[in-house]
Amino acid sequence: MKNIVGPGCKRGIPGNVEMPLAVERLPNGSTLIADAGDEAGFGSEIIEIDCVGNIVWNYNEGLKFAHSGRRLRNGNTLITDTTNNRLIEVTP
Repeated sequence: MKNIVGPGCKRGIPGNVEMPLAVERLPNGSTLIADAGDEAGFGSEIIEIDCVGNIVWNYNEGLKFAHSGRRLRNGNTLITDTTNNRLIEVTP
């Protein structure tokens, strides 16, 4: 077993996962993680980390309980933002 990110969360610091709900291994070897944040949605973000754990990309603007993220063929990321009742497509 390999610990990729964590352990635990330091509130408000990007890349410190609190409630990871979905994970996708990307073709380039990076990992896309949907972190819902806490129960109120604080700290919710989508992060991409490389194979050694460095943050390559993250998105957290206005997210409340991000449930999943999916990298699309065009390079954009599709995000389910549950508490805000929306599905958004983000350009890197």
